[in-house]
Amino acid sequence: MALSRLVPWVLLLLPIVLCDLLRPPRVTAKNVHKSHITHHSLNTEEEERQHQAEHGWHPTEDTCAKALNVSKVALMFLTRGYVQHHDTWELWFKDVQGSLPLSAMQAEGCTADAISAAGHSCGMSGGPKVLHQQHLFSVLTHVGAAEGFKGFPKESMFHGTVVPTTIKTQWGTHSLTKAILLLMETALEEPLNQRFVLLSESDIPLYPPAVVWLQLTSEHKSRIHSCGDHFYLSKAGRWVGDLASSKLQAQHWRMSDTWFMLIRRHAEVITQDIEIEHEFASNCAYSGADPTGWRRCFSDQHLFASVLSYKGMENETACDSAITNSGSGDSQRPHDFEVTEVTYQRLVGLRNPDETICKDAEAIRVAAGQVAHVSIFNATVCHSHVPGFGGELAPSCPLFARKFGPDVADAVSQLMGVTALLRSPFLSQMD
Repeated sequence: MALSRLVPWVLLLLPIVLCDLLRPPRVTAKNVHKSHITHHSLNTEEEERQHQAEHGWHPTEDTCAKALNVSKVALMFLTRGYVQHHDTWELWFKDVQGSLPLSAMQAEGCTADAISAAGHSCGMSGGPKVLHQQHLFSVLTHVGAAEGFKGFPKESMFHGTVVPTTIKTQWGTHSLTKAILLLMETALEEPLNQRFVLLSESDIPLYPPAVVWLQLTSEHKSRIHSCGDHFYLSKAGRWVGDLASSKLQAQHWRMSDTWFMLIRRHAEVITQDIEIEHEFASNCAYSGADPTGWRRCFSDQHLFASVLSYKGMENETACDSAITNSGSGDSQRPHDFEVTEVTYQRLVGLRNPDETICKDAEAIRVAAGQVAHVSIFNATVCHSHVPGFGGELAPSCPLFARKFGPDVADAVSQLMGVTALLRSPFLSQMD
């Protein structure tokens, strides 16, 4: 009886043991770590301070969201250069300009004073840019690979969103993981941020912002693959024996997509970890000497899910989830979209509406009654019945899509501008 219980574990761990015995000489990850994780430097400290003052991190206090205790979704852009779909994102945020969740106002009792205060502190008075005039999202960017990047221009929506500390990044190295951690650490400084979404410069939204906000704030599990029953998807051959420590063991090894959504508690746990991240920085690296790909270890695909597994939080993750649709069915090999593919039908199709668990039209309909523009708030509107949101979209229903390169940016923004793809029916009635 004891032998029969032991056999599955032997079969599970055998590829790992054999791979460690047969693995080729490893490229020294410490050298990769040191050579590529270097802070951008300017000629003098004064120049660096001036550059930061002009183009760096300039968070503005959202007095409206703070007064109403609105839970925010932090959108963290990990980019190699400029965000490629600036115009599309600006259209997207404009859809919730001056808009508030009815639940937040109802929590304040819908008093005349509360409605008056919201009218004063919310909407256009938040600041000159569209990001200042919406109260559901925080935006942060990390630009790590563009040698000629001088900062987002002042007229850009993304000006002032670059996190205060940035590092030079390179594909396949631990530098990407370090950059993601810098984004999360900065986002966690805002107590209102309760959900943390990692996006790239080539991502576009698939739903109106109100739907995305309602969907993610209603989910209580992170969209990251950390479950033990998905061990066969963790690419056990990538496990490096040197990663083993008093904390992390082979049974904790997990693999997940680089792009994720984390609940706040999980983001805190991941950023507070030091020891496991240090082991990954030293021992998890891409080895170009291995043409089979069997030994390729990418820390941005393994560290975060493995930390949550070690902490016993794997059941708090939605392991069949996806935050983005890569268009290829394989997030590791995303499809590069062409101009001819930028059609209403194609983008709606990326929502996976044929799946019975992805009721996109129903989600948009239900969301329409959850958010209202501050200019129409009165006692009647405030006391409106708020239908329950949740269940229309499963965690496996993607809310964003990639890779849409710069050559299709104009086509995407033009399509978004002339269709209802990103517009909430409730808000459009305000026009």
